[in-house]
Amino acid sequence: MSFLYDHEAVKKYIVDLLIYYGFDARAEVWTSVGRIDVAGKCVNNDLCKGYSIAVEISKTSDLAKDLDKLRKVNYDLKFVILLKPYEELPPVGDIRVIRPEKFEYYLRYLLDTPMTYHPYPGEIPCKLLPPIGRLEEFKRYLAEELGFPEFIDYSLRFILKTYALGETLFKTVYIPLYSSEQFVDVYEDLRMVEILRQMRIINIEGRGAYASGKIFLASLSQYGEELARSIAMKEILNNEPKIKEEISKYNIIIPFITSITCWKRVGRKQLCCLELPENLEVAGSIVGISYNIEWLYDNISNLRIPPEAYLFAINSSNLPIVLKKCIEFAKRFEKLQLAFIGGMYGSKGKYYGDKICIVPELADYILKMTRDEALHRLDKSGLLNEFNTIIATYIVGDRAYREAGLESLDEVLACFRVSKEDLKKIVERMHEKGITSKFLDKPPYIIILNMEEFRREIMKALREIEAKIISL
Repeated sequence: MSFLYDHEAVKKYIVDLLIYYGFDARAEVWTSVGRIDVAGKCVNNDLCKGYSIAVEISKTSDLAKDLDKLRKVNYDLKFVILLKPYEELPPVGDIRVIRPEKFEYYLRYLLDTPMTYHPYPGEIPCKLLPPIGRLEEFKRYLAEELGFPEFIDYSLRFILKTYALGETLFKTVYIPLYSSEQFVDVYEDLRMVEILRQMRIINIEGRGAYASGKIFLASLSQYGEELARSIAMKEILNNEPKIKEEISKYNIIIPFITSITCWKRVGRKQLCCLELPENLEVAGSIVGISYNIEWLYDNISNLRIPPEAYLFAINSSNLPIVLKKCIEFAKRFEKLQLAFIGGMYGSKGKYYGDKICIVPELADYILKMTRDEALHRLDKSGLLNEFNTIIATYIVGDRAYREAGLESLDEVLACFRVSKEDLKKIVERMHEKGITSKFLDKPPYIIILNMEEFRREIMKALREIEAKIISL
């Protein structure tokens, strides 16, 4: 769901946030070209590095006027914040055009804010929020008006399962070639599915051919998603002591990583799922995670964690022992009906394996419970910097080997929050073993002589850190 924001509420939020980052921010600042919504100068150089800042809060219809105004004022950092959903816009000169939820993360990047300085604790006030008062209305309607009280518990579970997985397989129909005979495999109560369809809570889609088995899947309508959020929040409140108990059984880094790395975009939906590999013992690979700033800040805007911590989480979850622990942790919530295992299916109905998904509200809750302590431990131990330096080295070397080019080494270093000197130390050790050149001060930065050995050395270093992550 897209959120609409109120102008005055966002303006107050921006002022408070900028004060948190060391600016003497004020609303309604008059300049030579007119009034600026929010502006301020730096009063704490440790935080805002001496920059001045100007922010216009804009409706899309006012965008051209606000851009023109900011072009004429003398501030170091300039932003236009769009109140309504709009397609992504590149910077216009030195002016960044963004949505409210991304503002803080761009600011942290520009100010080079250390991970130990936590994101601003305030929430962006939303004008449009998902309704949460329909659950009791649904239960009453199902039991009293339709006369199906026996379906209440089953339907609530089915809605929550479909919400978590994105779609639920409920039947497969086989009609062999040159035959009129039909065979049906049923996985859910078809009466209940039909009730939810006619109530417009679910949509139904068939995929594949009857000869090989046409699958039928249910997904939630917008109303169904609103209802599912209500169910999820109620279940989390009812099971809060048990959820805390499950979190406490693990090294806090594992719940932290799980609650970050599980997020996947599937169509228009954001799901929190982990794929279940056939053999966890041999799972794990090095992933050349994108270092593009736009991509990175799109992914972390709702998580409220520093980018280097996000990159650590999604990369470390590719290591077999870490992945195994994350999956094991997610499965703990099956008994609370807050996590579900289901299949992954392509557009033609092909089965690609299984995944385990936890409801998004639970992932948010786990992250809030673990974030501060996990970030503290990672920073204090030095593991985050050590791990991210290895991944950054791999990205630079891999792109050089594939002749993909690296537009900006500084951007890689900024995203992972590591230093060029740290990369040089790793490359020098590989150079001594005859795997790479010395570290170069200009593109391609690294010449790879033996890519297999380069990958093997990187993976060896990651596996050594893996044991430290598990015991942190």
